[in-house]
Amino acid sequence: MKETGNTLKNARLKQNISLEEVAQATKIKVQTIVALEDGDLEKLPKKAFIRGFVRTYAGFLKLNVNELLDTFHKEMGSTQKQSLLQSNDSLSDDPAVQFANSKRNPFTRGVFVVVIAAIVIVIYMTSRVIQK
Repeated sequence: MKETGNTLKNARLKQNISLEEVAQATKIKVQTIVALEDGDLEKLPKKAFIRGFVRTYAGFLKLNVNELLDTFHKEMGSTQKQSLLQSNDSLSDDPAVQFANSKRNPFTRGVFVVVIAAIVIVIYMTSRVIQK
């Protein structure tokens, strides 16, 4: 986390921006900004939150956010959960596995719509029979 913090601190100092200005603009506490810049993990929250702070802070300083997050991931490891299937290269290349692992599976939404439509039709037909 030292390299990420140094990059943020050097960019802030180069732009002559105070810690208070960063805190006000990003809504990140001054203590957290100092801990980020120093790479002091004991004073920082969980890794996923740190990642968000790095993204916000880098964006405020107009740094290349993706490059800095890459550096952060190299230093800290990924904050994304990986399933066993995704970590196995031979299976993760399979389109069927990718489809099954996708968070927004269009098949699930389609089935949901069909089931709702069937329920509406059954209710409509039942009400027609009761009226006769």
